[in-house]
Amino acid sequence: MQAFAIFYLTISTGLALIVTAGVVAAPRGERVGLATWGGVAAALWFFLLIALFADEAITRCIRLAKRVRGR
Repeated sequence: MQAFAIFYLTISTGLALIVTAGVVAAPRGERVGLATWGGVAAALWFFLLIALFADEAITRCIRLAKRVRGR
């Protein structure tokens, strides 16, 4: 799980830097659009993280239930 956290942090930081560079370099009229799409991408990335944590939690609960049931 620690390797996943480091991977997620690396990708998140990279995406934030790309969005920031794009917003700074864009002409004035396009900055709001780029910032909006950056926010949408960040939200989707966050939902992916939540889904992966939920999957991990469900897997652990199933393992625990099998262990308790086997006693």
